[in-house]
Amino acid sequence: MVISLVSSWTIVILVCAGSELSSAYYGSSDYGVRNRLSNLDKKMDMLINEVNRLSESTSSAGDKKPSISLLTLVSVERSSSPEGNRFTLTVNSNDKQLYYIVFVENDNIVLASGVESSEGPVTVSFTCDGTCKTRGYVQVLFTNKSKSHDVTLTLNNQGNETRYQDRFTMPQLEVEHSGDLVYYPGRDVRVKISASYGEDKGFSNVQFSPLVGKLGAGQFYIRYERELVKESEKKYFFETQESLVTISTSKANVSGYLQIRVDFTDSDADLVKEIEVQKSIILRPRNQEGPYPVDYIKFKGIDGPYRHVNCEIGTSCTLSCSAVGNIVHMQVNRSPVKWEEMLRNLEPEEIDWEPVQDVSEMIFDYSRTVKWTLQATPDSPDLMFQCVAFTDTANATLLKEVVLFSEDLFIDRNRSGIDVESDETNPGMRNVTVTCTIMGRPAHHAYLELHFSSGMNRHASVITESISALESVASTTMEIHESDGFNGATCYSHSMYRHDQYHMDWP
Repeated sequence: MVISLVSSWTIVILVCAGSELSSAYYGSSDYGVRNRLSNLDKKMDMLINEVNRLSESTSSAGDKKPSISLLTLVSVERSSSPEGNRFTLTVNSNDKQLYYIVFVENDNIVLASGVESSEGPVTVSFTCDGTCKTRGYVQVLFTNKSKSHDVTLTLNNQGNETRYQDRFTMPQLEVEHSGDLVYYPGRDVRVKISASYGEDKGFSNVQFSPLVGKLGAGQFYIRYERELVKESEKKYFFETQESLVTISTSKANVSGYLQIRVDFTDSDADLVKEIEVQKSIILRPRNQEGPYPVDYIKFKGIDGPYRHVNCEIGTSCTLSCSAVGNIVHMQVNRSPVKWEEMLRNLEPEEIDWEPVQDVSEMIFDYSRTVKWTLQATPDSPDLMFQCVAFTDTANATLLKEVVLFSEDLFIDRNRSGIDVESDETNPGMRNVTVTCTIMGRPAHHAYLELHFSSGMNRHASVITESISALESVASTTMEIHESDGFNGATCYSHSMYRHDQYHMDWP
């Protein structure tokens, strides 16, 4: 192939192909040949797009301001400690206020958070302790005050070897629009997006996700309305793809955010397995200020008013609540009674809550996050926390159940056994009592199985009694006939991804 560029950006292309390629045009069924021709056409389209873009950028030089990324990754280091792997991240911040939140996805565990109020080098350090130690990955989210630009890193927590990484591929995401996406009734909104391209290079397809609520429909529910987005005029370049995106606001009166994201995955990387870049643009009608109606308020990530958190005894657990809306204040309260007692005797609104001290707050433009710390000891009860978020005219509540668990859970073989007594009033009948002592917390899921010589086992109803904070006894008593051939029992205990079982023979 010979390519030459002449004046006025005219492209002259001469393609020389052997008989093998030429034969594809004459009905060849060779899939490989057709595939190579298709790839050749795609490369030629990319080349033409690159040249046209170069021509446009030259003629409009100085009209566009270069986009500035939220941060530049400098290095990530992992070292081992008795509490768990310790991570140290160094970045160069390009924003006057860089927020960060370290979390374990889907576990509602926040390891660290904070805000740096200056541009330049920023160092974030944290230890993946407690429940985090058992997870293969941990996430670090960087964002700005408006939450318009996010960078999320997925870090490798498998093993405990010291690791260091200072070379990264940061996905590029450009939005040719400044300010909010404001629309008039009956009109659509359009925006041009440019993003890193190439699944073979580790980049995902660009995702467009309107996270919006419908106005004038009674209650305002925020959810993803992907059917409102249409992607047109897609162009591919050698390193990027360009799309014109239309949001059908003429068909639905909505407000919220248009979220655009692209990520880079590198399974061979030592530490940073995935980097996701997301930009969020406010989408609103022209008569509304901000992404939400004045009184809208909701806690993030849940559909109902409850959520539970697991906290390991002997550790310090950081808890958090995040709410979106025009929030002016948030507070956290604590229930002075055990969760079991609350569930049995009292409704949440009947509880005498007491305020939690030392609550820190991260304030964003249209959301807030509060966090606080719980020291979990063997004698600490399971607790219920109440997060309350306020606007000027409304409020919303989230309840969090905190379940404390011990590192170990096992059946004490020395204090478990079988007792068989004859029933003097019923000749041939026996009262069989099976007892299992379970060490650890919590031990809510225990059951017993009785074995018989016939091979027909029976599951027994179990009574579990808490002896102390870290000790429970599961027991059952069953009346059987001596001809049933009872010959043993097995005790099972399950809790918090751990389990133990103990088989006992009789006699």
